[in-house]
Amino acid sequence: MEALKDVSLIIHAAAYLGEDRTLAEASNIQGVQSLIDGAISAGVERFVHISTLSVYGHLDGDVELNEASSLAYGHSEVYIATKCESERIVQDAMARGLQSVILRPGIICAEHNSHWGDRLVAKLAQADRVTWIHPDDLAPWVHAENLAEMCVLAATHPVAVNQVYNAIDGNYTEDEFTLRIARAMDKKLTIPDGDPIRMAYSSHKIKDDLGYRPVRTFEETVAQLEEQGRRWLLSH
Repeated sequence: MEALKDVSLIIHAAAYLGEDRTLAEASNIQGVQSLIDGAISAGVERFVHISTLSVYGHLDGDVELNEASSLAYGHSEVYIATKCESERIVQDAMARGLQSVILRPGIICAEHNSHWGDRLVAKLAQADRVTWIHPDDLAPWVHAENLAEMCVLAATHPVAVNQVYNAIDGNYTEDEFTLRIARAMDKKLTIPDGDPIRMAYSSHKIKDDLGYRPVRTFEETVAQLEEQGRRWLLSH
C-alpha cells in the first residue's frame, strides 16, 4: 500500500457509528482489514486501534468488566457487532506478527467540540426537563486529552505491545456528571422508568502496566462545563 510507505506507526481511530449495516461493515470490518493487511505488508512497527467499551455489550445489574471479559460478538446492534469484529481482526494481526495495541475508551469528554462536553451543554439548554438519564447511571468517563496521552503510551511503551486496555479515567454516576451540569442550568429531572445502567469498567491495567496518569481531571472538566451552562443562562 503506497500510502503506508515509510510509515512506522498507525493510530486507527476511524469508525462508522450509524445503523446501516452495509456502511458499518465497509468501515469497521473491511476497512480495518485492508488497513491491517497494508500495515503488515509495509512493515509498520506498531498499530494502535481505538475500539470502544461497547464491545462488552449491555449487561444488567452491578457488574465490573475488565480486559479479560467476554465480548458481545454477533450483537444485535450493528455498531457493537462490527466493532467486535474490528478487534478480532487486530487480534489476528497480532498473531501474524504486527505489534498492536487495542484501547477501549468510553464517554470521551472535552470542553469544546465534544458530544459529551459543549454539545451536552447545548442539548441540556434545549431541554425543558432532563428525562433520558437516571442519576445512578454510571458513565465510564475519559477526557479527550487523557485519551491522547493513552495513545502516546500505547504507541511507545514496550509493555503495551499486543495488549488490550480499558481507556477510561473512572466510572462516575450521572448525578456527578450530566445532572451536575443540568443543576447549574436550573434544569429539572424526571427519572426514567427502568433500572439504572450499572456497568462499570476496570481501569487498573493501563495505570499499572503503562503508568498512565490523567492530564485533565474529571472535577476540573465538569466545573468548566457547569460554567458553560451558567453562561448560557446569562445569555438567555
